Amino acid sequence: MDNEKKALLTSILPAFMLQESLILARVQTFGNFDIFVNNKPLVFGRLKAKEAFAYLIDRKGSSVTIAELASILWEDREYDRSLQNQTQVIISSMMKTFKDNSIEDIVIKNRNQIAVNRLKIKCDYYDYLNLDVSAINAYKGEYMSNYSWAEMTAGELAAKRIK
Repeated sequence: MDNEKKALLTSILPAFMLQESLILARVQTFGNFDIFVNNKPLVFGRLKAKEAFAYLIDRKGSSVTIAELASILWEDREYDRSLQNQTQVIISSMMKTFKDNSIEDIVIKNRNQIAVNRLKIKCDYYDYLNLDVSAINAYKGEYMSNYSWAEMTAGELAAKRIK
């Protein structure tokens, strides 16, 4: 969409409608992690690419360095040039998956940092934090159950669980 059309939409549509039109994907964090595009699960070429994106979601839009991402994906390995290169391959695979599905804008990437673009996704975790009733009702005590590093956030959610 070109800037002229965007400006016209911004002046006509209520903010909530415009925001909904910018959503490129839906992210599910309660239970097992998944991402949906057009209501279909996104298939990643590499499982670590999916896990990398899950970690970006967990960080809520905060930038993550390549070294930090590597330490999450390979907890037991020391960060060196080889691991840095492996992490770059994972990020490239993730970005290719997004590009192939026309959703590459869900990630903000620069030379040594990467973050999720929260404005481009709908996420149950983010909705829960914003006290959205349907997200609160959807939370059953499980958060990204398929990733051990998510246990800290799962514990925080359990501690503040709205009953």
